[in-house]
Amino acid sequence: MKRIALLTALLSLLGTSLPAQENEVLGLGRIDRDPALAGSAGAALASPEGIAWQAFHTAAGIPFSKSFFEGAASYQNWSPKLAKASHVNLGLGFNFNEFVGFAAGLAHQSGASFEVAGSGFTPKDLLVSAGVGIRPLNWLSLGVNFRYLQQSLAPNYQQDGFSADFSALVRPLENLHLMLGFCALGTSVKDSRGQEYRQPACAQAGLGYLLPLGDFSLRFDASGEYYLSGNYAAAAGLQFDWSKILFARTGYRWASEKCVLPTHLALGLGVRVEGIRLDITYLTASKALANTLCLGLGYSF
Repeated sequence: MKRIALLTALLSLLGTSLPAQENEVLGLGRIDRDPALAGSAGAALASPEGIAWQAFHTAAGIPFSKSFFEGAASYQNWSPKLAKASHVNLGLGFNFNEFVGFAAGLAHQSGASFEVAGSGFTPKDLLVSAGVGIRPLNWLSLGVNFRYLQQSLAPNYQQDGFSADFSALVRPLENLHLMLGFCALGTSVKDSRGQEYRQPACAQAGLGYLLPLGDFSLRFDASGEYYLSGNYAAAAGLQFDWSKILFARTGYRWASEKCVLPTHLALGLGVRVEGIRLDITYLTASKALANTLCLGLGYSF
């Protein structure tokens, strides 16, 4: 009975370790907390937009941002058919003189409740992250993120760990950004039997190109990941905007069978007025993530 309950808990946490390889845990660090980034299916890693969320992925982008401050919050009904998980995310970002910047983030997930020995239990996740970006050259910035992750998978069963991301962002042309980095390099986790598991560490690369078209613009994004586990993924995204007020986004992620984040299609819309930003993204074309909805509200100046 306990084994069945534990399996149920693991399935209900699909949004944090999906579809977790046998030797990988704490996949919650790989979820896109920014609805705009999720709208590109994670392809926009090289984009310097959304500094409130940079503590969760690419801190090197902070000094290239045109915003001094941004605060944001988002909600995700992650994988409602399988995981039935609710994510609440908060982020803050500061950019000082476009040479150094800081970001901090907090994410909390509550999974579906289930019965264990006659009592209800709700799986929970916690993610605390902080990042710093430094721009030593006009065309180059470097960033590092540190995070603490905690998962409560079942009664009296908890796993946690620390990890870090290292990133570099290069701007060879005014509207072209290139990103290289290493993600989720961190501590291993042992279960009660002494079995050791590692976090989903990977090498990343990204490209973003902005094409101005008068009052309109197009941004093309692409990214790739290769995991130490042997898994791999690639994503492509497109963003259309009108006068930096209205945004339409789409992206597609293709991933190997056991990659921590599966293949999916993303569709998103956004609006930005007087520094207030509202974004919505819908994930589909995936058995694991079908009908996932991401909502975000932010303010920047």
